[in-house]
Amino acid sequence: MDIDPREFPTYGIAEAAGYLHIPPATLRSWTVGRTYQTREGPKPFESLIKLPDLSQARLSFSNLVEAHVLRGLRTRHDVSIRAVRQALSYAEQQLGLERLLLSEELLTSAGEIFLADFDGPGGRSAAGARYTGRGSWSCWWGTS
Repeated sequence: MDIDPREFPTYGIAEAAGYLHIPPATLRSWTVGRTYQTREGPKPFESLIKLPDLSQARLSFSNLVEAHVLRGLRTRHDVSIRAVRQALSYAEQQLGLERLLLSEELLTSAGEIFLADFDGPGGRSAAGARYTGRGSWSCWWGTS
């Protein structure tokens, strides 16, 4: 079985962080996760980007693109990590879209995330799915 060359684990965390102009600790959190301390004790920060092989902690080219998109959502469009996490979860669980950050239908505006013209489950076409940033999604379904 041939592996798509874009999915081959190629870039170390520090190298990829340099290309993306972000701290290596941030990229490590996004790709591997980490534990952080709270008043209630340690809490996990679950990764946002799935690496091809977690034991190697190396990014594929596609992961590099996902991290670039995530960086843009965070720094240029003021999208919160909470909104990103909820968008990723919604896209995967409700729409069967495993890599939202690579999707051409991903749109953003003023701290909100949208999906446009996505073919949803059962052949229905989503005219849009919008995370409001206030703990809820608004979805509009049209006919295909």
